[in-house]
Amino acid sequence: MFERHKIQKILEQFSKLDEKAQREGLEKLAVYGNTAIPYIFDALRRRQVLLTDGRKILSRLYSKDNLDAYIKMLKEPRDDIRGMVKDVIQKIAGAAAIPALMENFGHADFQIRKAVCDLLSAMANDKIIPRISPYLQSKQKDIQKSAIELLGRIGGVQAIPLLTPFFKEEDWWIRRKAVDALCNINDSRALPPLADLLAGEKEPLIIKSILEAFAVIGDKSIVPSVLPFLKHADLVIRQKAVDALGKTAAADHIPDLMKLMRESDVNVRRGAVEVLNMIKDPQAGKVLIKCVKDSDWWVREIATDALAEISGGNINQMLVRLLSDPDENVRRSAVEYFNRVAYPPAYESLLRLLDDRDWWVREKAITALGKLNKPEAIPHIMRLVNDAEIKWAIPHALGEIKSEKALPYLLALLKDADKAVRISTLKAIQNLDHPDVIPGIKETALDHDLEVADTALAILKNKTGRTFARSRGTERRAPTPGASRGAAGMAPASVILSPPQTSGAGALKEAIVALDQRGPEGLEGKTEDPFAARRGQTLTDFMKPLASVYKARFMNSADSGFLGVFSSARDAVLFSLEMLKAVREHNQKVERMERMHLRLAIHAGVVRSGAGDKRSERDAALASILKGVSREMLIECRGGMKDYEMPETNRLFITEAVYNQIKDIGDFRVSLVGMFELDGTAEKTRVYSVSAQAEVSVQASDPWTEFV
Repeated sequence: MFERHKIQKILEQFSKLDEKAQREGLEKLAVYGNTAIPYIFDALRRRQVLLTDGRKILSRLYSKDNLDAYIKMLKEPRDDIRGMVKDVIQKIAGAAAIPALMENFGHADFQIRKAVCDLLSAMANDKIIPRISPYLQSKQKDIQKSAIELLGRIGGVQAIPLLTPFFKEEDWWIRRKAVDALCNINDSRALPPLADLLAGEKEPLIIKSILEAFAVIGDKSIVPSVLPFLKHADLVIRQKAVDALGKTAAADHIPDLMKLMRESDVNVRRGAVEVLNMIKDPQAGKVLIKCVKDSDWWVREIATDALAEISGGNINQMLVRLLSDPDENVRRSAVEYFNRVAYPPAYESLLRLLDDRDWWVREKAITALGKLNKPEAIPHIMRLVNDAEIKWAIPHALGEIKSEKALPYLLALLKDADKAVRISTLKAIQNLDHPDVIPGIKETALDHDLEVADTALAILKNKTGRTFARSRGTERRAPTPGASRGAAGMAPASVILSPPQTSGAGALKEAIVALDQRGPEGLEGKTEDPFAARRGQTLTDFMKPLASVYKARFMNSADSGFLGVFSSARDAVLFSLEMLKAVREHNQKVERMERMHLRLAIHAGVVRSGAGDKRSERDAALASILKGVSREMLIECRGGMKDYEMPETNRLFITEAVYNQIKDIGDFRVSLVGMFELDGTAEKTRVYSVSAQAEVSVQASDPWTEFV
């Protein structure tokens, strides 16, 4: 009793003492040895002793004789205390603790068993493997699983023959544990038994685990085993197969992939062309050229990406021929290729595309000509200055050419009635070194539109190092429709200032729709969600016809959703509302776990991003517009929503740039959500919620079916 009182008194004061006094206290506790241990843990639970001080005490008192007492404390309910004890055993006892730990490997308490497994795996000692063998034969499944898991963590070639017998277990969970353990070993000698199992395995989670392992440790030998899984019905399994083949397939597998490109199932062709893209071998060029003419937009896009990576020689010449293909989708892919690969011999063919009936082809022809840096292309490009659908692309192309011959045209474009054209021109002109550039930018700094004016002021500061500000009364009035160009070198009879576009008409630089889906309980296409693949396919089925009706330039897959670019804000909004309607009707017909819940957002204009790759701007839109508009980011403002009023799913949000395009149309009901700081856009952006004018709110007892 007297000893207990003394021990408790030391512990009560320990965390309040200075370093010297703590050292003295440690020596006093060491005198009591094992007797003090129960009181130490009691003090930790009562928070009389800080964890850091508890670590000091337990490290000082540790001995072989009290290791069992430390191991018993591994069943401590508090994670922080349990973790601290594990750390002390590992650092102080080390490998000397292995015999005692193995004796407790089959302990009845789950927490002790798990902590022992963690400690043994952290020690990663080959001598542990023979000691594990008896537990592999345990009739208690939990102990057997722990032994299998430990083998996988320790690794080494010795573990392979101990794990492979479990591949024949009827219990698929045991099989999966064995597969995961063998995959963790990360040794090429584990590949043959995994390939044998893969050939006959039916459980999706096990198949996914093996394919993931092949992607990490695989070599060319696994390709024949994986190729059949490009035809699998499960979307996730097909993607895992693509990832594994992308890391292991080589030029000699191209014939097998060519056969798969003849499959009628578009998903098989998609997988095969993705692998061809990853191989990046010139021998794949002929196959990829055929893929550019595929009926599926995804296959065409990936093929174009791949061809741009291996460009040169015959590939360039074959793509030039495709610029005159009768199918507009093929022409789109071909002209996109020359936006990534500057090929001067394509010049004449690109000029002809300026008169193409497809506006997207005309736009991309302009930007491709800019990349060729040919001043003689300027008059041809300027022929399209009154083409409302694509005129915004002209300034950037002229800026790419970097010729003084482009300057008078760019200065005149600074007076265009279209705001997007003026901003695009400012960005194009800032890289030109000419005395006439600065006065032109200064004049644009007086623009009636604050975004245009602020862009001009920022460019002035960047070019001159000086800060400019607008004086009161100097704001320029809005451009007058039909005003003449009046810039040197321009034909006076031509008209460059186009009339203001009616709301929702004409082309925006980008009208980006970002869409993703959330399953029940917030699952977003995770492998733990067995219905994710089915919902993803249903979403694709809804999206395809609507994207065609509303003239999407393209729809690109992005994780559990899509990114789409449309020619007008109105089309983008109508597409999004139709998607919400289709999904709402779908949800009324299926079980809860198969329901989809969408988040959609639309932004007009280019989102700034420093990533530098061709998709970075659209990917930035997904990240900053869709994911950034969350309750946590809401800055409440007058007329907006409270955070608890803001819908998280089954919603359509638009940025202010889109709102300005559709606010006068009358087809939609629009309400302010609030202000947000979104990466890649303005510092603070107003965001609005949109629904169809005629839509009646759904009142349902099931909150997953409610739409805003």
